[in-house]
Amino acid sequence: MTTTMSADNTVKIPDALARLLDLKPGTALDWQVSGPGMLFVQKHSPRGERAEKLLGIGRPFLKPGEDAVAELVQQRMQDDLQEWPKSPTSLTPPRSWPTPSRSRDGSGCGRFSEMKPPCWAWPPP
Repeated sequence: MTTTMSADNTVKIPDALARLLDLKPGTALDWQVSGPGMLFVQKHSPRGERAEKLLGIGRPFLKPGEDAVAELVQQRMQDDLQEWPKSPTSLTPPRSWPTPSRSRDGSGCGRFSEMKPPCWAWPPP
């Protein structure tokens, strides 16, 4: 099949190829030079497909019984404990809490009290 490039560098993909490869308007295509005067065009797979292909790719490098995710979570928790709180003043509440709107579900979250911070305040009292 032969196509012609237009003045604005667009190339029409023949309908038969578009149907065969399930190409629709907006489909991303990867273009690469594969040799002198040769182009290689590949349908760009969606992000989810690419993620699925990479899923488990590092598993062969794990030692038996090793859990990389658990180790990462443990490391992040240790980092957080070392960084927070930096000073005792970070634990004291501000002089006045902002007045939030009352919740629609009636749970009481959002009530304002001078003695008690709102339910969304951090760190918890």
